[in-house]
Amino acid sequence: MMTLRDRVGDGISNHPAISRIIEQHLIEYYCRGERSLKEACRSAQVDTEIVLGELHGVVSHNHNQHESNFATLSLTGTCDEIESTHYKYLKQELPRVKHLIAKVLSVHGDQHAWLLLLADFFDLLCEELNPHMFKEEQIL
Repeated sequence: MMTLRDRVGDGISNHPAISRIIEQHLIEYYCRGERSLKEACRSAQVDTEIVLGELHGVVSHNHNQHESNFATLSLTGTCDEIESTHYKYLKQELPRVKHLIAKVLSVHGDQHAWLLLLADFFDLLCEELNPHMFKEEQIL
């Protein structure tokens, strides 16, 4: 479980889902991930206990989520599970990740040319995945 002394970057590395909570509270973590959660909350002027409680809630929720046993699902059930869980997740996260890549590129692109390649490859990935998912949703 994350504590106020833990570094924000370490918390996100260990539990990527908490990045959404960090972002909602406007806590900057891309360039300042080495700061403790307490210091980052103070800098963003947010209540540490509220943030910590929300972070623990996300970690606990993700830990307790059930995993689908595809071996026991029908073909229709498997398709429904993939669409409602995985495709839904991708549709939410791909634009978010694209925005984060653009933000990092705008700040660090001059010093790290490979970030432009990353952005280009991510765009290609999205261009491939989005029509693929749409096609599968229509066919299956």
